[in-house]
Amino acid sequence: MVSMKRLLILSLLPAIINCSPDFKSGLDEDSATPTSDSPPPDDGGSADSGAVPDDPDACDERPSSTICVEGDAVTCDEAGDIASTQPCADEREACIEDLGCATCGVDLDVLHLPFGVESAFVGIRPEVTPENVEIERLHTRPVSIDIIDAERTQGQLEVSIDSDRFTFWLDADTGPVFPEADGVLRINVDTLPADILVHSHQAGSATLSVGDTICEAITASTVFHSAEQPPLTGNPLLEAPWAERVTVFNHTAPVSLTLSPTRHSDRVGQPVQAYVVERKTTDEWLADGTLVDVSSDGAELFFMSDGTTADNVVTLWSGGIDTPTSRYAEFDLVLDYDLDGTLSPGDISAGPGDDAPGFTVMGDLFEPGPHEVDTSNYSGGSWLDQIVYYPADVADMTDVPVVIISHGNGHNYLWYDYLGEHLASHGYVVMSHSNWTGPGIETASWTTLENTDYFLDVVPLIDDGILDGAIDSSRMTWIGHSRGGEGVTRAYDRLFDEGYSTDNYGPEDIALISSIAPTVFYEVEYSNPHDRPYHLFAGAADGDVTGGPSSSVVEYFRLTSVAAAEVQTTYLHGVGHNEFNCCGFDDATGPGLIGRPATQTIAKAYYLALVRAYIDGHEASLDFFSRRADIFRPANISAEAVITNEFRPDPDGDAVAIDDFQSENSSSTASSGSTVSFTVTDVLEGELEDGNGNLQWSSSDPMNGMTQGCCSGDNNRGVIFQFDEDATVSWTLHSTVTDWTPFEMLSLRAAQGTRHPNTMSLDDDLSFSIRVVDSSGNAAELWLGQLGEVTRPYPRTGLGGGVGWSNEFNTMRVRLSDLTEINPALDLSVMAEFHIELGPSYGSETGRLAIDDILLEY
Repeated sequence: MVSMKRLLILSLLPAIINCSPDFKSGLDEDSATPTSDSPPPDDGGSADSGAVPDDPDACDERPSSTICVEGDAVTCDEAGDIASTQPCADEREACIEDLGCATCGVDLDVLHLPFGVESAFVGIRPEVTPENVEIERLHTRPVSIDIIDAERTQGQLEVSIDSDRFTFWLDADTGPVFPEADGVLRINVDTLPADILVHSHQAGSATLSVGDTICEAITASTVFHSAEQPPLTGNPLLEAPWAERVTVFNHTAPVSLTLSPTRHSDRVGQPVQAYVVERKTTDEWLADGTLVDVSSDGAELFFMSDGTTADNVVTLWSGGIDTPTSRYAEFDLVLDYDLDGTLSPGDISAGPGDDAPGFTVMGDLFEPGPHEVDTSNYSGGSWLDQIVYYPADVADMTDVPVVIISHGNGHNYLWYDYLGEHLASHGYVVMSHSNWTGPGIETASWTTLENTDYFLDVVPLIDDGILDGAIDSSRMTWIGHSRGGEGVTRAYDRLFDEGYSTDNYGPEDIALISSIAPTVFYEVEYSNPHDRPYHLFAGAADGDVTGGPSSSVVEYFRLTSVAAAEVQTTYLHGVGHNEFNCCGFDDATGPGLIGRPATQTIAKAYYLALVRAYIDGHEASLDFFSRRADIFRPANISAEAVITNEFRPDPDGDAVAIDDFQSENSSSTASSGSTVSFTVTDVLEGELEDGNGNLQWSSSDPMNGMTQGCCSGDNNRGVIFQFDEDATVSWTLHSTVTDWTPFEMLSLRAAQGTRHPNTMSLDDDLSFSIRVVDSSGNAAELWLGQLGEVTRPYPRTGLGGGVGWSNEFNTMRVRLSDLTEINPALDLSVMAEFHIELGPSYGSETGRLAIDDILLEY
């Protein structure tokens, strides 16, 4: 019996295919290739119905069989005479030896592709290799193929695809069967039906074609398109793009599924069950694809609706998620479209086979970890006093990273118990040492260098050698405070630039550098973190190393400007210099002081995240630095604590600048060569350096409050302007920065100009919008305020009249997929314009704003 689907396809064949009477006859069933004694194809047309072939002896050699003569099916009786002749219709039939007239045509069915949808979506994945093909099989789109005539056993189907951005193969029981050298996959019809798996490793579109060797003019085809699949999880937003797509959540917050009916238009209306599964390795997934949901809400069954992402935000987990004492939990996410309770081709998933899980849930990072902590205090002589904090079970551990703490002037190496004990409880070895800071930065750097070397020397002797064989000295972190904060950058420069000689380690073994409220006595040419990831921790109420423009020695933002690798800043309002240790005198100056316990709670959480991100390679922990702190911060950190954060990727390999304001002095030309125009007022492009050390606003000092540049080697530049009505800053993009398809994020740094009349009038955090336009005029506009705002300068007085402290930069980051979510017609491969839109129609009514580092991030 012919299925309704086949009847439908058959009825459509005259309209969608171009058939020919040409066909191949006499095919060997096993090989599906012409046999040596097969008659050649005949180009003649079919005889009239019931007509006798010209050759009355055609059946002499083939009694009791069906043969093909001039395109007709001839039935031979037992005597070898012609019993009947059946013409095979030119348009949709072909004659096959021993079968007769067979219906031409291929039945092609893309799994989960509704009737009428023109193209199937495939997310971009790593290129298929023999090593990963089994897991990548689970990230494919299956296509079922068969022939219309189920009785046929002769011939082959030939499958091909017209783009090298896609890979396909036959999903056989014995494993994948790939196309031959000519790019064609040949499948004997007697093995049908069969499943073809389509996979993509690069954005684009492709047509999968299936031809029939019996009816060569007939082909069936289907279209696929591929693009980056942004995170499947996120947080709902009130405006386009309707969801902040992220993969890291706090345990107190809900986790939502965020699907785009534009990207996945081929899934609209189809039932799907969402499973939150405990994180599994690739081998575990391949061994058992069973889906066991662990969320509080159970596996969610839903139908994707037409409309926007806002209509397709589904709560996967309501919050209150348990996390172990390691302070995070990892999960994979599977959208089970065939509702069979297993991960299989055609499902959509995040996590299986990936380096990172589908999503991560963070616990309270300031709480102790799973290890009890022991300490050892010893001395190797002058300026070699040390205390080591280590997990009590360290003898059972290997490859434990080391953190070195260098205190500041007038401080003590025993004042950092809170941090040493916290990191040790989470599995690190921490050594804090006496620091010779009095004479200056050169001696402070010397004690960091020598104490690190001495510690590695005496590891076999500490507490009867308990650390011997346990530590990994190739992944060390240097943390310094005040003069010690500059000392660790100077120490690394002496290793990197000056060949300082050490016995037990080299510059390659310092994996991360962090400075707490560092001084900057030296020019940044000498106090330089160079190619190491660098972190700055500072308090806006610091009464010692103030961060203000009164002296270059206290302008610590200069160190972030010179750093050549990843940079992150954690800047705390209401925090003084000595809240970062246990016992220094209280010098905090300004409103809203949060005190030592709150400061150290924040420091413990952020330092655990920082060390995990760069030492352990825990990508999820980096979200606490790359996302705006007013939107996302460690769980149970007070929302009233104002935290400003900056993040800049490694400029040499992780980003391309639309404008970093460094290489062009003209405000009308960007560093990329793009053309810049303004409708804002009072525009100045120049060094981010306060001109007079006084924070009282003066039109003669347009960079008032800037401390990011200063002296030789740190001439960091940016642009500043003001607005009190709708206005724009526009970049007409140079050809070198028009193709955005290789990139994932667009980012920029922004700061309010302190004590300016517009800033004082706003007296709040500042928001604005961006707009991008492609070469065809397709545009997308996004209000950045829903992803985080530019913080109001800390309302501290001093250094002249008025209220407000140093200009504190915030990094704003946008997923490029959010822009295509807003306007699916936007073509990221041919971008033409980038605009910053300001004023009451786009965000804050008024303001003075500085911009730096407009980047496309990989």
